[in-house]
Amino acid sequence: MKKLSILDYLNKMIKKELIRDMYTHMQYPTAISNTPGMKVKEIGLGTATVEIDTKKEQHSNQQGTIHGGLICELADAAIGTAHSTLSRQANPLPVWN
Repeated sequence: MKKLSILDYLNKMIKKELIRDMYTHMQYPTAISNTPGMKVKEIGLGTATVEIDTKKEQHSNQQGTIHGGLICELADAAIGTAHSTLSRQANPLPVWN
């Protein structure tokens, strides 16, 4: 098993170069990002570009526009992913087991 930095892991994930024995200390893709189909498109040290393909029938609010909660989740995913590239240790935040 080969442990990678988060930045290296995400770069390999984007390029579809991950193999079974590669891992990092955080879980990618995250469970929440799989739900709406978000993708990390670009990654750098302290930066991340995240995108989502939206569908009106799945992601709209009562006015027929993209739900604000989805926009917040997209921002949270980009900020959290960018921040995680700066992490060198196990996640210091509380996590579920």
